[in-house]
Amino acid sequence: PPRSTLFPYTTLFRSASDVTVTSDPSGADIEVNGIFSGNTPSTLKLQPGEYRIVVTKKDQGRWERQLKVRPGAALSLNAELTPGEPVAIMGIQPATSAQPAVASNSQTVAAVTTTGAQVSGNDLNNAVKSGDLPRVKALLDAKADVNAKHGPGVTALMDAADNGNPEIVRALLDAKADANVKTDNGGTALIQAALKGNPAIVRALLDAKADANAQQFEGFSPLILASAMDHQEVVRALLDAKADVNAKTGHGVTALIMASVNGHLEVVRTLIEAKADVNAKQDNGVTALKAASLKGHREIAQLLKGAGAH
Repeated sequence: PPRSTLFPYTTLFRSASDVTVTSDPSGADIEVNGIFSGNTPSTLKLQPGEYRIVVTKKDQGRWERQLKVRPGAALSLNAELTPGEPVAIMGIQPATSAQPAVASNSQTVAAVTTTGAQVSGNDLNNAVKSGDLPRVKALLDAKADVNAKHGPGVTALMDAADNGNPEIVRALLDAKADANVKTDNGGTALIQAALKGNPAIVRALLDAKADANAQQFEGFSPLILASAMDHQEVVRALLDAKADVNAKTGHGVTALIMASVNGHLEVVRTLIEAKADVNAKQDNGVTALKAASLKGHREIAQLLKGAGAH
């Protein structure tokens, strides 16, 4: 049966509502407004208001809903997770394999360089998404707008970071792509690269003076996301670039809390060595130690205690 969880909005007020969250498969992580809130099945006690409920499980996918809670209501949510489903974060949509048909590389380059036809940012974005480096270079030589945006403020550099193509990232940076442009939701190329975990791209962006402490609209920084995803090499690169090890999301979540709740031992060790605050609390009072203990990550809990967590 669903168990009641203390996270994140336990209250004694009678207006609180029971929201039962289940999933298929069970044992998935629940986040409420960006705060870890237990595992499925669980019953949350939420005050009236609007919430973003996210249910995730490693290798099983991600499910998200906006929820409006009314006083005294009893609600049930069942998250059907789909393995391999792409995740859209920070207003940057995952690249799809379906791209418009294009000519061969040699034909494409010839068309761009010899016809004198006007090129657009959309041409460049499409070439980046398809991973077509020769066409990207040809379009840049033809003066395509390297910082043109599409959709929710996404640039070609962000698409390249999402696709994981270091050569295209370097070509765009050589053409003076702005490494600190933000999407409508505050996302940057570095935030996306940190999420995806490509060290070469992260280093290229940092070398181009990308802001290691940029935060998207919910407050997630590159270091927090890399720590959550267990990207150890990226975490070290960001720390070397002076990323704030104690930066918090809008709900008080730190990189150490993220790594602890997800069971990433070596990332936790790295963050502690970088002087992370082991007793930092989320807005709901949860610390890295409490999160690790709740999830059964005993070795991490012991490591945190040894570093002074209480």
